[in-house]
Amino acid sequence: MELALDLAKILLPSVMVFLTAFFVLKSYLENEQKKRMIEVRFEQKRVALPIRLQAYERLALFLERINPENIIMRLNRPEMTARQLQAELVQHVRMEYEHNLSQQVYVSNQAWDMLKNGKEDIIRLINTAGSRMNENSTSIDLSTAIFEEALKEKDGLLNKALIFLKNEGRQYLEV
Repeated sequence: MELALDLAKILLPSVMVFLTAFFVLKSYLENEQKKRMIEVRFEQKRVALPIRLQAYERLALFLERINPENIIMRLNRPEMTARQLQAELVQHVRMEYEHNLSQQVYVSNQAWDMLKNGKEDIIRLINTAGSRMNENSTSIDLSTAIFEEALKEKDGLLNKALIFLKNEGRQYLEV
């Protein structure tokens, strides 16, 4: 019995020291792991933020480039017929969109949907104006018709998409 008591006097403090050290070390390692995870997330955000902001810039530029005022000024040539200009405008809007498809990864689904709807609205606007043209219509006639359609829809989907995109992008700057 005395041997068991002596053994308990030796083992009990050893077990207590071991358990204390074990739990302290376990807590320390868990805290270090949490710190590393926070550092990794911070680093990911530090790297991703400029890419995400660049995506918002590129998509805002896309919307500005397909704006009727800008795209017509860029593509219209006096020798073109209305049908040629219409085809060129629609093709250019689609090419610009395809060029920026990868940017959808960096913006919200709502922003991307609004951008797509804005693009489709511009194509519809171009085609609506083009459907009113006859065989002898010039590119100037089509341009005028597109501008008239655009004026009717001042608050069209393109402008709404641009405003939404700018507001969403600014949220990342207010951190």
